[in-house]
Amino acid sequence: MCRIRLSQEKMKKMKRKAKTMLLLLAALTATDSSAQDYPQTDEDGRTIYYKVMSACPEYAATRLCVQDKSQSRTGYTYVLMKHDAQEQRQEWMLIAVSAADHTYNLRNRVSYRYVSTAGSWVDDIYVPTYAVRKVDSDALTLTPISDDQVTISYRENGDERLLAARKVGMPLPPKGDSLVDSPWAWRIVRTSEVTGIEEAHAGCQEGHPAVFDLTGRRISDRTLRSRTLPHGVYVVVGKKIII
Repeated sequence: MCRIRLSQEKMKKMKRKAKTMLLLLAALTATDSSAQDYPQTDEDGRTIYYKVMSACPEYAATRLCVQDKSQSRTGYTYVLMKHDAQEQRQEWMLIAVSAADHTYNLRNRVSYRYVSTAGSWVDDIYVPTYAVRKVDSDALTLTPISDDQVTISYRENGDERLLAARKVGMPLPPKGDSLVDSPWAWRIVRTSEVTGIEEAHAGCQEGHPAVFDLTGRRISDRTLRSRTLPHGVYVVVGKKIII
């Protein structure tokens, strides 16, 4: 009887512990954790850098990235340039300002300068200046509009503005319009993941999309159709899918 009683007590303890864990998980789920969407460091404490890439289909072939040109003599501080895996001026550190507001400061890997929201409109395209110091009012809001796309907005003179990849004739799109694959759509991709995504685009054949894992390793074209892939995350036609 003593053994049975001990066993029951042990079971009760395990149930209480499991209940506590579930409550903690529920609390974590309920908490806004948007600032963790783009962590600043990995599990080993190394800095994570991101590419800010246009999701507009007309730029799909060239894979345009935001690049810091603040140290050049051009009038455009930040420009869209063709993706170059070796170009560290295309790499950004995202520094969370507010989890609740989905806001981040962008600091360039090479110049250490921040994107500033103090700038000007040139032919309806916003040209931000640079800032040496991090200022919370310069934080950009990254709002998810699909599984892998966001809009990038900021406040200027009390108004909300959206960053656009090209001249669009208006500071904001019509209300209610879908912005997926539009000039206002962007992809924020870890530098280490861009190569695999680009290879997926290059390896895609009509009717038989190539499948890649997150390291960029190509998997047989037919495995996706035959459903023989183990559960996990894969890249197909430049987009992540979960199986």
